[in-house]
Amino acid sequence: MTDAVQALGAEKFVSLTTYKKDGAAVATPMWIGRDGDHLFVWTPVDSWKVKRVRNNPRVALAPCSRGGKVREGATAVEGVAEVITEPATVERLAGVIRRIPEHTGALAILVDHDMSLVSACCATTAVLDFGKLIASGPTAAVLRDDAVIRAYLGVDQ
Repeated sequence: MTDAVQALGAEKFVSLTTYKKDGAAVATPMWIGRDGDHLFVWTPVDSWKVKRVRNNPRVALAPCSRGGKVREGATAVEGVAEVITEPATVERLAGVIRRIPEHTGALAILVDHDMSLVSACCATTAVLDFGKLIASGPTAAVLRDDAVIRAYLGVDQ
């Protein structure tokens, strides 16, 4: 691992730059995680970032604020991104996500519809249905809630 990559792994947030088909750069502030000698960011598999990476895996990372402001004089580190969907790897990385609050000193809010991810990452869950809170509490109990099952998980017929 290079010194620059190691330094990025110690950051709380990075500006992730992905590239459109026409070559235009799109920067997004992301929480960054470290898994051994690899860095990772987490985003829904159907996000535009993932679509851009699947088309062109070239990325650039630079330290930034939570709002995405890249530090003056910061040098971007170029790299190649890989979209990971293999369940065992996703579960391992979910463990890193669970440690976000201790790493960043901030509350982590995960907004996702992947219930296996929510189960793996969150001790407490709140569920909204069209903006209305329908359940909150320990994740396991919330995922068994009848209103949550009807709204998101489906009902076996």
